[in-house]
Amino acid sequence: WTCDCGIGYLYKASTNSCDDINECADPDQCVNGVCQETVPGDFQCNCDQGYEFYNKTHCKDVDECLQNPCQLACSNTEGSYTCICLHGWWTADNNRTCVREPWNTCEQICE
Repeated sequence: WTCDCGIGYLYKASTNSCDDINECADPDQCVNGVCQETVPGDFQCNCDQGYEFYNKTHCKDVDECLQNPCQLACSNTEGSYTCICLHGWWTADNNRTCVREPWNTCEQICE
């Protein structure tokens, strides 16, 4: 006869039993996230901000630019994004809209 251990368990011959595997001890589990043991024999990945659940063991970067968060142009980065403005403009406090640089306005008359 053989002992058939379920997923998340490993057969231990010395005790003739199935022992729970600590999947979270593997550094390749939940890349870009945090591994959490849920119930014996299972775990889940809690992804970092800017990442989404990809498969049982990984979190992948979310392309926030697909949601058009920027007024003009968007550059996706790992776990985030950057809005791009034209020369002479800069991103406002909300990091999404472009505003004129105050020193480039012609409100003052020079003599």
